[in-house]
Amino acid sequence: MHSRRPLGTMLAISCLGFSSMYVLFAVTPVEAGALSGSIGAGLSTTIFMLLTVATQLCTPFLIRRYRAHILIGASLLLLGLPSVIYLWQPDMTQILISCALRGVGFGLFTVLGVALVTMYAVEGAEGAALGYYGLSTSITGIIGPPVGLLLLDWWNP
Repeated sequence: MHSRRPLGTMLAISCLGFSSMYVLFAVTPVEAGALSGSIGAGLSTTIFMLLTVATQLCTPFLIRRYRAHILIGASLLLLGLPSVIYLWQPDMTQILISCALRGVGFGLFTVLGVALVTMYAVEGAEGAALGYYGLSTSITGIIGPPVGLLLLDWWNP
């Protein structure tokens, strides 16, 4: 039987990880589109989502080889570190590399997040834990994109 503490921590981590994804999910196409038009905007989103799905398919194999806690840390680094390129004016290549790395990170993060939430849930309360997980990640989907666009407007007036 697990305590609620690791579950609460994992829900907070999930909220922050999804926030990182959602904030830049709105910003990246705008920045790429400014550099390369609609082709750049579409390509950045396509690369992100393609690598997200490909990584999700590979994650069960990675879980068998590495500890889930190591992988969740790696996923957060892959989600967060490439984001720093937006602090200066990145070129299209930098944006696409960032999208690729963030896609791998998000793919790992989504699969591992669900696995760890169910692992930390009190026995018999896995459904409730997944409901809280869904709530914490959905709220970020509502708030993240407008916050990202507001930050972009503030950073690049």
